[in-house]
Amino acid sequence: MKERDTGPILLQKAVEVRQDDIPQSLQRRVMEEAKWKLLPRAIDLIAHDRVRVAGAKTVVLE
Repeated sequence: MKERDTGPILLQKAVEVRQDDIPQSLQRRVMEEAKWKLLPRAIDLIAHDRVRVAGAKTVVLE
């Protein structure tokens, strides 16, 4: 079976971890502040051939 999510990082964003977080609240914040915003952008970059990967280096052409 081929592993998933092992490719290069295209986009990433830090998300605050709060003192009172529980797994569910942190997961929700990650989805709202990062994943739901970055995933469509990453797909758009790939679809428009604006990503280059050379070894361990990823270049996004803006």
